Amino acid sequence: MLGLPTMRLNIDPSVSPLDPASAPPDAIEYLARCAPAFLACGFESAGAFSIVGVIPNSVMHLALWVNRSAILPWPAGCTTA
Repeated sequence: MLGLPTMRLNIDPSVSPLDPASAPPDAIEYLARCAPAFLACGFESAGAFSIVGVIPNSVMHLALWVNRSAILPWPAGCTTA
């Protein structure tokens, strides 16, 4: 029988706003380098987050960008909040 490696994921991670002061410099540099291209394509920054606890001993950094001009119009009678 072969022993296969497994990767366990936590289904209850901790998500918090990204604090640039505590984020790795290469993560901040990468996000700053990508920003002009996203802005040029009509995207706007909706936030940046740190996610801890999905994979042991790791932290993910996520930037969320939204292109509202690409979102289909809401059907009649719908409202946006």
